[in-house]
Amino acid sequence: MTQLAEVLTEFMNTRPRQLNHGHYLNEKFLPEFDPATKIISASDWINKINDCGRVYEWDDKVKLYLSGCRLRGNAKLWYDGLARTFPDWEGFSLELMKQFPGEESFGRLFNEVAEYKSKPDQDLQEYCFVKLQKINKLKLDIPENQKVDLITYGIHDENVRTTLLTAKLSTIAQLNQRLSIFRVNTKPQGPFKVRAILPNDRYEIEDLRDMKKTPGQRTVVAVDQLSPWIIFDGAAQSD
Repeated sequence: MTQLAEVLTEFMNTRPRQLNHGHYLNEKFLPEFDPATKIISASDWINKINDCGRVYEWDDKVKLYLSGCRLRGNAKLWYDGLARTFPDWEGFSLELMKQFPGEESFGRLFNEVAEYKSKPDQDLQEYCFVKLQKINKLKLDIPENQKVDLITYGIHDENVRTTLLTAKLSTIAQLNQRLSIFRVNTKPQGPFKVRAILPNDRYEIEDLRDMKKTPGQRTVVAVDQLSPWIIFDGAAQSD
């Protein structure tokens, strides 16, 4: 019975609410706003809700309801401590931005973009979208091909970076598709077959364990990541 109650509670918490012109809504459609995380500023969050409201024809009551459900941290404490509920969306929006101005220094945002690099064990597609989010927070009119360059130059692995630069990609979609074929983020367990010896003490390897891999996927590792037991392919050649 306890398990059934938990399932029913989860269903009630996640099912959409019918609030607007007969359409079902779910507050999880919107991002959370927690001023401590600095992921999104209050003004950008309000703009996000307004943009969605125009597309889905939300009235002020819907926007007030959904926004209240997505407040977190100090913003939630502030909202819960209000003596009265805001009667209109505009009043709520202005007061939220007043309480949490949170506009970040452009210099700090710029440094974050410049200094953010992929980690050796980080999924490259994840890195791509985190870096893109930081670039977009600059609110500059940067052409998409230049955003691709900014993301590519921050990739830790020199061989992957060089391969991408040589491809002269011009869109984020193209970059993301290329990144999906690289695996430079996990330490292989072996045994391996070395397919090619690359510059800078790196190897292209084939994992001989019974693992499902995406067709065409490459694994590139540094020499210090390989276990002592390596099966060399006779066709492997040094560049």
